[in-house]
Amino acid sequence: MVGPLLFSSNDSESLSKKMETETIPLIIRVIIYGFTGALAGIVGASLYVKARFRSCRPRTCMDFVSSKEIWSDVEAWANEEGYKLKTQHEIERIYRKGGNAYLLLRQDVDKVHIEAWLIFDMLFFKREVAVDATDLSNPLRIRNRHVMQVNKLLVMLGGPFLINDPLDSVCV
Repeated sequence: MVGPLLFSSNDSESLSKKMETETIPLIIRVIIYGFTGALAGIVGASLYVKARFRSCRPRTCMDFVSSKEIWSDVEAWANEEGYKLKTQHEIERIYRKGGNAYLLLRQDVDKVHIEAWLIFDMLFFKREVAVDATDLSNPLRIRNRHVMQVNKLLVMLGGPFLINDPLDSVCV
């Protein structure tokens, strides 16, 4: 003899229907809780990153003297490194690479002014960060790539190298 049956066929059908009707609200609850948790995580991460960015310098700036016209060297460098001309005025140009790397150059007679920065576009805010910033706001591989590109231009123009000391290249 086989042991007693725990469910009759009527009980198993009603249990199956009961599970089907309770599964739908359970799936909806899982989706709602998952969405709420993900949204809370994104907001929390964004607030953390925003707090970290508050202490950052917005741009790396440098001034030096150059007796030669810089624009032909700048154009050659921009073409080689993939920077595109975004804005051009008589003595000033702004170059952009990709979506977040910018370079402003200004030559007034023999004075050259350079500003380099990255734009981080987070979920709830946009922030400029100096290319040579040394905190968590500018990850090492991004900083190294842009610092090397700007240093290459500075060598072509006869300017000094970028330094990673935050107090040496602050742009006010």
